[in-house]
Amino acid sequence: METGREEIDPFEGIDDPTMRVQLQHEMRAIEELVFVTKLSFVPAHKDKAEGFRATLSCALCRWYDSCGKGQEQAVQLSRERTTLLACLQELRKRLQDRHGFRCAQAVAKKAAADAQAPAAVHTPSVLEAMMLFQQAKKHAQAAQDRAKAAQDQVKAAKKVALEAEKDNDAAQKELQELQRVIVRPVAPPDVSPVKGILSSYSFLFLGTAGHYCMRKYSCWCKPCSLVRGRGHGCVSRHKFLDVPGCLRSKLTVWKEEQFTVLPFQGIEQRKKRVAEWVAKALN
Repeated sequence: METGREEIDPFEGIDDPTMRVQLQHEMRAIEELVFVTKLSFVPAHKDKAEGFRATLSCALCRWYDSCGKGQEQAVQLSRERTTLLACLQELRKRLQDRHGFRCAQAVAKKAAADAQAPAAVHTPSVLEAMMLFQQAKKHAQAAQDRAKAAQDQVKAAKKVALEAEKDNDAAQKELQELQRVIVRPVAPPDVSPVKGILSSYSFLFLGTAGHYCMRKYSCWCKPCSLVRGRGHGCVSRHKFLDVPGCLRSKLTVWKEEQFTVLPFQGIEQRKKRVAEWVAKALN
């Protein structure tokens, strides 16, 4: 975008892709206003902050009841507007409020009058020719800016994807190394199923062979931490053991069950039986 003296990129220093897209969207919305012929970036100068200014075609349409202005005053950064996006939004609001339907209608009337006039009679003035040239140049520059922004976004996305792929590879290698180091212990040959193992989350062995307690909820308050078995930190109630003073009260009642270790039970024994069944079926 031209500033009148040198080419300055208004997106310089803005690395956020989302902010760039929002700026481009707001700039296109201003440029698409029929009475706007040029949107210019105003660089910071002395005590003036950077911002944006719009050149208008209203001066060429003054005979069709337009406002007659050639420019809209620049909107620059201030205490109220701390971002370039806010400057663009304020500029678009001013253009719509101060020009809006009146100037758009004047531009349309002039275009209709120019279209009805004989080609030999209507000869564009030097000023009109310059304005048309600047408008064409502006559209070409805007297209180049959009193409460059799209390329930058693609490059940024590719970079993020490559970094994510590297992180994933590193995580997979670390996981494989942990799987190699951590060896799952072999199940004992004889085990017994535990009742309620899928619905309970705490288990307590009482020191008596074949007896254990379980509860649906875990609690680590002081009274629960002192439980050592029937009559030691708890009160017996048939198959249930209540913990006096437990902070979760009824939620942490222990229930006593029994288990028996029998031969031909457990995962390893089941594997052996399956292997025997398969061998027998094949023979």
